[in-house]
Amino acid sequence: MSKVKEFWGKLKTKFKDVAETGSKLLGNTPPGMILEVVSNMLGKKQETDPEAEKLLTELKEKQLEFEQELARMDHEETMELAKIGLEELKLNYEDKSSARNIYSQSKDFADKLAFSIMRYNLIGVASLLLFDILCTFVAEDLKIQYSVVAGVSTLIGMVIQSLLQERQQVTGFYFGSSLGSKSKDEKLK
Repeated sequence: MSKVKEFWGKLKTKFKDVAETGSKLLGNTPPGMILEVVSNMLGKKQETDPEAEKLLTELKEKQLEFEQELARMDHEETMELAKIGLEELKLNYEDKSSARNIYSQSKDFADKLAFSIMRYNLIGVASLLLFDILCTFVAEDLKIQYSVVAGVSTLIGMVIQSLLQERQQVTGFYFGSSLGSKSKDEKLK
């Protein structure tokens, strides 16, 4: 009988070594779990190591604390983002409100500026388009490099885009957001 007990003792030691190696290979699966699976397969009850059980319990407690701390930090971050969003909305409203106040104080100048933009921007856009076309034809005759023509065309395109955006902003101010905000403010009163 002593040879059988000796054999099982050696086998258990080997299983523990295999379990620790398997733990490393299987992404830190606890060696006790691997040992338990192998013991169950052989029909033998594994002997538990009290120190390992204590460490495993402490590890589970630390993991729970860590997860709770992460949840708390996530909640705090969400609340901070909500505060920032609320502050942004307040600033946006104050900005629109001050824009209406400034407009009411300098209405004549703003109207003249808007009239000039609406009247002369299209003439500027058309002139720039004609200049771009002219540059393309002249460049072919003068044998100017294509990269120079492309650079000039890109620059002209950017200026045209800026002029058209000015028109869009004036239209938005008079017929878009300004009237919509004004009517919304009147409804809120």
